[in-house]
Amino acid sequence: MTMVRLLERSQLVARYQSSWSHVVDGAVRIHVVQGSPGIGKSTLLAELSARIGDGARLVRGVAREDARGLRAAAEAARPHRLDRCLDPLRAADALTRSWARQARKAPIALLLDDLHELDPASLTAIGTALRRYGGQGLLVVAAGRPSDALTQFADGFDLVALAGLPPVDARRLLLESAGRPIDESVVSRLMELAEGNPLALRNLPGALTTQQLAGTDPLPEPMTLLGDLRSLLTRPLTRLSPPARALLEVAMVSIDGEWGVVRDVVGDTRATATAFGELERDGLLTVREGRLQPFHPLLRDAVRGSVDAARQRTIAGSLAEVRSLPAGQALLYRALAAVGHDSRLARELVDAAEAALRQRAADTAAVLFERAADLAPPGAEGAAVRLRAAEAHAIAGDAARGRARLARLLETESPALSDDQLVTAEMLLAALEAVGGDAARSRDRLESALDRVPAARRASVLGAMSIPLGMLGDVPALLDTTDRALREVPADEGEQGALRVVRAHAVSAVDEGAGADFLTDVLASLDVRSAVRSDPLFGLHIGRAFGYAERYVEGARLMAAIVAGARRAGARTTLAMAHGALADLRLRSSRLDDALVQLDEAIAISLGAGQRAFAPFWLGMRARIAGYRGEFAAARDDLTLGYEIADDLGVEGARYFLDAHAGVVAATAMDWQEAVECLERARFFEQANGGLTPQVARWAYELVDAYCALGETGAACDLVDDLESFARRPGARRWTRATAELARGLVLLERDPARSVGSAAAAARSLRAADDRLDRVRARMLQLRALHAVGDSESERRPVTAEMQHGLAALRLRPWAHRLDQELQTRGGRGATRGANADALTAAERRVLDEVARGLGNQQVAARLGISAKTVANHLYRIYEKLGVSSRTEATRRHLLGE
Repeated sequence: MTMVRLLERSQLVARYQSSWSHVVDGAVRIHVVQGSPGIGKSTLLAELSARIGDGARLVRGVAREDARGLRAAAEAARPHRLDRCLDPLRAADALTRSWARQARKAPIALLLDDLHELDPASLTAIGTALRRYGGQGLLVVAAGRPSDALTQFADGFDLVALAGLPPVDARRLLLESAGRPIDESVVSRLMELAEGNPLALRNLPGALTTQQLAGTDPLPEPMTLLGDLRSLLTRPLTRLSPPARALLEVAMVSIDGEWGVVRDVVGDTRATATAFGELERDGLLTVREGRLQPFHPLLRDAVRGSVDAARQRTIAGSLAEVRSLPAGQALLYRALAAVGHDSRLARELVDAAEAALRQRAADTAAVLFERAADLAPPGAEGAAVRLRAAEAHAIAGDAARGRARLARLLETESPALSDDQLVTAEMLLAALEAVGGDAARSRDRLESALDRVPAARRASVLGAMSIPLGMLGDVPALLDTTDRALREVPADEGEQGALRVVRAHAVSAVDEGAGADFLTDVLASLDVRSAVRSDPLFGLHIGRAFGYAERYVEGARLMAAIVAGARRAGARTTLAMAHGALADLRLRSSRLDDALVQLDEAIAISLGAGQRAFAPFWLGMRARIAGYRGEFAAARDDLTLGYEIADDLGVEGARYFLDAHAGVVAATAMDWQEAVECLERARFFEQANGGLTPQVARWAYELVDAYCALGETGAACDLVDDLESFARRPGARRWTRATAELARGLVLLERDPARSVGSAAAAARSLRAADDRLDRVRARMLQLRALHAVGDSESERRPVTAEMQHGLAALRLRPWAHRLDQELQTRGGRGATRGANADALTAAERRVLDEVARGLGNQQVAARLGISAKTVANHLYRIYEKLGVSSRTEATRRHLLGE
């Protein structure tokens, strides 16, 4: 990933206060801060909260062992309730509605502390909601330690690292904390050791004797943080009175520190009140919203580390007896109090976990299964529970824990697993590795498993290979393994339908005609529900197969049904794949706005729900559409993020698609050299995989265009020859044939414009007005350029110009309109697209009009540009005046077409 910038607290406070001022005017700003323990993240958020005032809401990560899921998400939704919603994606919907309702009344500052401690369900819900949020007036500042959770959350948001205190401030804090003289050499050594960390600076002097501080006794060597920062926090605990120490231990061993529960254990007495006062004065504990919370998050670990296991079990047993506790939480305390293996208690936990899964509370189930796994005895019974725990972590979106649990299980308990369980564990671990971006490891694991699995499960393992092979872009291997799987899977198995769809997708990538025929055969007997249950990537495979076959209407109808079913079931991977595949269908059929709706959802789920490996595919498509509309800054942002994720995870298939989309964006911006570099990389990838069809990433015309613009006609003609060879194949699809014809017309434009006219017209005739509008516009543009070169009359050009202008306006292809205008002016013809007074617009007015042309209202434009709705209205008034129009519709048409 890119290098994270280091900023000091004063810089960050100023930065986020500036963001708040924009949010007050209707903007949305999202920031993420990462920093080591004790560096001052909580202090930063507290200071920011104090400066913002009533609009600020501080939400802290809660203990992950709390089985009540979505706790942090529920706090982020206040004052609205999540209505007992247990599914993170539904909770995300509720969060966006809640924020939108609140922001209409007053702007919101949501400050998330200890992001790394958020329960997985809340992390998914909040992350997805932020990427879905289309309202205004929202500032989010999230802070946490460097971790997988923070990386997952931060993709696409502003990310900085909190630096330590500057030397002057660090020195002052060190001297104030010591309260006694320190030799200058000791000061230098402690400052070097602390590296500006406020927690270390406050506590290091207390770890040394007066003589060591004065420099008369040597410092301990090697000089480290004396264990770690948690050990520094335990030193003040030795000075506590016994009642205060007891209260602190109960509070920190308890799952959420609920004050009423803690008092039931320690007793609601005057001594308890006195003990609490002592803890508060010493800067250890406080009460927030009815819960005892440490002033520093490391204190919980420090206290637990200083309390022996027997004492912790005693406390947990006392907590389990509190009558006001929910049954699930009492069960967890009983588990914490248990000694050794306890089969009966493990079964109770498993039953509770299975019930939670039925309610789609996967994060709750994961916590319960994890406790059951610790209590279950060795052998087959315990191994089965530990496998279910790993599965629950995977469903809950905590892939890291799921992978760790599975790796331990396979390493230490393989003999206790049945053959079927062993295959399940291997396949699940491989799937988590692939989804996490380690596709090569996933492929190797499955290939190794083939040597060990029973014959009856070989087909399942071969079918699972489609995930890593697809991500690696290895189409020949994907075809081979799918064919092998289909030979072994029973004809009546539900997974056969999924495998046949995967094969249709793969065949279409190398032979679009054969792929279309095979898809027709598959659909005749396909059980869609069984296939979806068998393969979480089914939606992607069948959606792409429909797209290659140019069966857009049928494909969109089926994908919409899969989206609806996956949303009801809370199936995150299936849902993201289905949205992405539906977006691909919409893009291919020139429905750009519909495609954006689906892409926004696919990206939100992929990034919000811990499925980063798929996000580059959707980001590339969104960048392509942004490029078509001249939103090059947005396109660059999406491509940059996509490449960062693909490089970080080593997803070669994603890089290929990103190269194709980046090349199209560069060609649209007339950055011809960049277009050639990107598209030639995509071309090399396709050739290395046996020659993929032009339909796969649809970049061939842009490369021909780039070579022609650079004067490299020979390279352009070679590519056209390749395109025409594909177009002559049996079953070649409409788009491939039309693109080959259009590309031939492009290379003929300069030396034989009359033939170019004929090629462009033929291409336009073979394309459908409803489904191929974008490519028909391209064909009519080339036809108009050729007609001008031939010198045909205005009456002959008029119908071509009319269709072209209508398509340019409907699809908002402003860069294409601008390029055509420039070319026709250069040829001496009258400008076809430029408005007479367009040059009078300022840069700010152009930005506003660009957003209005996208169909956005004043409030939406204001939110996107970070200005007030009143400023938007003022800009529009001046725009109307300069363009001589009186409505948004007229301004949009004049802006795009110059009518």
